Amino acid sequence: MNKLLKKIITFAFLIIINMQIFGQGWQWGNPYDVYWFTDMVHSLQWLNEHPLFDPSGGGGPGVLPRVTELIIMTYNIQRCKEPEKHAAVINASNPDIVSIQEMKHQSRYDKVKQKTGLSGKFSYFPPKPPLNIRSGHATLWKTTTVGTPTCRHEIINLPQTDSYNIKKAAYTALYFRDFNFVSTHYPPKYTINKNAMSDAILNDGVSSSAVKPVYMAGDFNCNPDSEVIKKFTNPTPPNQYHTFDVLNNLAKEANGKYIDWTGPDGVGHMIDLILGNNRNSNKEILEQGIPWYDNEITDHKPYRVKIKIK
Repeated sequence: MNKLLKKIITFAFLIIINMQIFGQGWQWGNPYDVYWFTDMVHSLQWLNEHPLFDPSGGGGPGVLPRVTELIIMTYNIQRCKEPEKHAAVINASNPDIVSIQEMKHQSRYDKVKQKTGLSGKFSYFPPKPPLNIRSGHATLWKTTTVGTPTCRHEIINLPQTDSYNIKKAAYTALYFRDFNFVSTHYPPKYTINKNAMSDAILNDGVSSSAVKPVYMAGDFNCNPDSEVIKKFTNPTPPNQYHTFDVLNNLAKEANGKYIDWTGPDGVGHMIDLILGNNRNSNKEILEQGIPWYDNEITDHKPYRVKIKIK
């Protein structure tokens, strides 16, 4: 069977899945169906190259093997005042993919990217007066292990402006061959704003792939047991494609060993989180915790998880 015919059959099959799951026909005007369509388009290449068509899992010449182990890292670098030192922290964790928050200036991003040797995307907010400095978050990845994704940056208008005059927040959707990834930084205040972010991500097809594992990482500015995170871990109504596990070591966090940020009130929090959809029930956590870091260069600790995808 030639490749074009495989893609046509796969595309038709995924449309049928969508119709069966949601009990309705295709509605192009429905944003959820549009996101599903986008995810399916990205999935065609994955299905064509996945071990489903190559039982050895090794691929041909120039084709990456299927990802069976994945190191994910999240790191708030507090405006990236020391790019070389931040790069050293990232290199020490040897991540396959890392979500970076509070990246300030394109030049600092370029320096971190150069020093780590990773590929990446700098997703910035619209410049703010009076200095018009571009700032936002970045995602870096190792092309030799996970390949090159297609990326989409989404800026969300927040329902309530806070005392920092923050009116927008954002996330980046990345479609890798073997998994989807969401890199984000939630607003610091107001549950209504944080819920708006969670709703936006949940309504985005990148987080509800029926084909691939999905992972999220970032500074969520709320604890794992918060209402905001429960939208992912305990959704209402229940939905297998929208249910995630927090991959941080919550047992150790509970007794204070893995507090990654201490607020102005002196209270410790676990807000730098890594999540994985539990549809991929065969994933096994090999390592989890706060890796080596330099506490002089940011007020956050990085977090790192290594998982085995069976």
